[in-house]
Amino acid sequence: PHVARKAVAGFFVIVFLLAATGAIGSQLDFAAQRFQSDGSEQTALSRLPVAVASLRMFQERPIEGWGYGNFDDFDRDFQVEVAGFFPQKDHVSHNVYLTIAAEQGLLGIVLFLGPVVGAAAITVRAWPLLPRSGFWGRKLLTALWLALAAHVIVNNFADSQTVVGPTLWWMTLALIVSIGRRELRPISGEATA
Repeated sequence: PHVARKAVAGFFVIVFLLAATGAIGSQLDFAAQRFQSDGSEQTALSRLPVAVASLRMFQERPIEGWGYGNFDDFDRDFQVEVAGFFPQKDHVSHNVYLTIAAEQGLLGIVLFLGPVVGAAAITVRAWPLLPRSGFWGRKLLTALWLALAAHVIVNNFADSQTVVGPTLWWMTLALIVSIGRRELRPISGEATA
């Protein structure tokens, strides 16, 4: 914790100095322009009809969905005006969970989120057995769950078109389960029922 506090304080000092000297002025101007432009409002609003289309597609075919990779083929038929806005061009979903629900239905969303429930159950059972310190302890497991939480946040605002995001998702889940199962396995020589 002591080193982390120094690192965070040092980071903020560096950012403050860069901002005060104008070294990152163009980046700050670009960010301000991006957030305050009419285009940013249009970009945010353009996601709403697509999100509604995802939900309407799921309602139409709740079990099997519309088929993997078929969201862009059918979403335009389900889009409606939202808050007085209807996009002129077709946009991608920008929400992994809504896309999975629309494309693969309840079956797909259960298969995607089911392992998270299983990993949570293993974590709850293994938590009292995990050491409070050391590498394979509670801190590592907490950090892995925080990484998954970050994925959940990002997946609500992005597509999962690359293999990097889903690969990190599944590897993190596998590590969580592996650490939990490591603590739950019977001690060598102990009789198993």
